Amino acid sequence: MSYLILTIAAAALAAARARYVWTHPHGPHWRCGGTGKNRGSTSRAWGHCPSARCSRGEVLRPSARLLYSVMGREAKLS
Repeated sequence: MSYLILTIAAAALAAARARYVWTHPHGPHWRCGGTGKNRGSTSRAWGHCPSARCSRGEVLRPSARLLYSVMGREAKLS
């Protein structure tokens, strides 16, 4: 009986995460903290985040990339 409850709870959590990733595919970039600027930036001199995947401080979440590949949907990078 307890395995059934755990299975149902795990399925509900997976469905909730999939829905969240489907509606919010982009998250803050870990390297720049979501600012889009490099870590050593000041008000006088600042540069863009050096990562190629960073787009204005946002990146496609790995779980969204997996979900899109399973569902066959094209990942929108904008």
